[in-house]
Amino acid sequence: MSFVVVGEVLKARGVKGELLVRPMTSSMERFLSLRSIWLETNGRQNFLIESSRPSGELVLVKLEGIETREQAVQLGGLALTIPRSQVPPHPEGGHYMFELIGMKVTRTDGVEVGTVVDLMETGSNLVYVVKSDEGAETLIPATKDVVEALDFENSVIRVRPVPGLFD
Repeated sequence: MSFVVVGEVLKARGVKGELLVRPMTSSMERFLSLRSIWLETNGRQNFLIESSRPSGELVLVKLEGIETREQAVQLGGLALTIPRSQVPPHPEGGHYMFELIGMKVTRTDGVEVGTVVDLMETGSNLVYVVKSDEGAETLIPATKDVVEALDFENSVIRVRPVPGLFD
């Protein structure tokens, strides 16, 4: 079963086991609607969510079985995940950014560039971090000038070999 990261535990909050969490989703409502999450604690473990409420851009989460500050402190830095099968279809019929990870990148002239290993948000546009089979990293701006096509069915991103990008 594959999992998708939906948040990160920043720290314990209070004395009753609450967690301060940074959601990693574009929809606070979707995050607050979660009823259970998975954490990597001595293997992957499922926790029911007793309660969750917004705290600015963050969320306070209370997990069943985490009753003390000491227990909550042990979870700091862990990723909150859900099974991939529980991710709802994108509301606008598009795709989620995490779906780009693992896609192959090829140039329109047929040259294989590598695989998307990470995404960076620069403020002006998204950037694909692409690693070649040899381990070299290339940063590719996700702009209309560069990206010709996103083929989710075949898991391929086709990019134009713009001058200076692959030099």
